[in-house]
Amino acid sequence: MVMWVVSLLFTATAVSAASNMIFKKIDVQMGPVGSDDDIRIKICDLSKCCTSKELSHTFSSEWKANKLETWDGSDLGNCTSILFDDKLSSIEVSIVKALSKKDALEVTSMVLSAQVGSDKKKIQKFKCGSYKFTAKDATKSNFCLNEKSAPATTKRPVAPVTTKRPAAKVSSGGLPNLQVKKINVQVGAVGTDDDVTMQICDLKKCCTTKELSHTLSSEWVKNKLESWDGRKLGNCSDILFTAGASSLEVSVIKSIKKKQPLEITSIILEASPTSDKKKVEKFKCGTYKFGGTDSKKTNFCLNENSAKTATRQEQHPSQ
Repeated sequence: MVMWVVSLLFTATAVSAASNMIFKKIDVQMGPVGSDDDIRIKICDLSKCCTSKELSHTFSSEWKANKLETWDGSDLGNCTSILFDDKLSSIEVSIVKALSKKDALEVTSMVLSAQVGSDKKKIQKFKCGSYKFTAKDATKSNFCLNEKSAPATTKRPVAPVTTKRPAAKVSSGGLPNLQVKKINVQVGAVGTDDDVTMQICDLKKCCTTKELSHTLSSEWVKNKLESWDGRKLGNCSDILFTAGASSLEVSVIKSIKKKQPLEITSIILEASPTSDKKKVEKFKCGTYKFGGTDSKKTNFCLNENSAKTATRQEQHPSQ
């Protein structure tokens, strides 16, 4: 049933394309404001995401004002191994910035180069617009256009198939008023000593927790039920989502300092509308399984109220 709901949420027009395109290089033109915060880049289509490693240089500074940055090879993390469709007209690209130093950041433009198949000369380029961060912003996203798909005339083209996710079903109010209050994590058979944070996103914005650790006891212990609330939620207790949303994207982000695996059986997010704190909406996520060198895993977590509605509609379809 859960799989049926997920497929319903993310159904898109099919294209005759093969998943045979990998990203090889990212060129970032910095604007007048640089940053010393740690930065990664996330690339997503409708069904999957890949994430670069922390984008830094060993012998020189990075993310400096007005500098052209080029990232390739191992810096791109699993983006050099996860395959995307070569017929995509656009791709969603997010810059994910740590808030350890709370720097602002301006990126003027970004170009992603992807190779199709085994032919190193067959390159597609996706061009992104600007990204502008305040000191408190953790994530900014753009939909970046395949230069081959961009219309050559001013005539309005037929809408192409893009990676833009379908709008989540929302309540009739539609205003962001849902505040995350608590995160419950059931750790599986494998725990970890690596540092762990979480990121929660809807179509327009993301929030990030603080490092999820305890002062007087161990955390992320195998088979333990962890509960996080209050200050540990970071800006996730301040950023508002839309009440009644059918799903949220929830990522677990793990450092690889100790290169330990991690298994999570389930995650449940509890959130309440600011207008009615007694009302609780629960978003239920599936499993997350990390290898020792995996830094990020993502699931789309379903609002249990939306899942129940979909179940009822399947059991009692209209005649």
